[in-house]
Amino acid sequence: MRDWERYAHALDMRLEGATLKAIGRDLGVSRERARQIIELAKAQLAYRVFKGVSRPLPRPSWERSAGTPQPPAP
Repeated sequence: MRDWERYAHALDMRLEGATLKAIGRDLGVSRERARQIIELAKAQLAYRVFKGVSRPLPRPSWERSAGTPQPPAP
């Protein structure tokens, strides 16, 4: 299960003008992972706004690939 509060926090930071490097430092991840988290959060938010349901989106292909670190479980 994803930590959606963390994803929302990353998206909020980006909307406030924070750099990917600053977001990654705050979340304890790389700049690239911060970018991926923000993209996923934007997609999930758009889906919920336009479809009006809370069904999660399918995982992107880069998240399913072997060796990709996943966020820690709560």
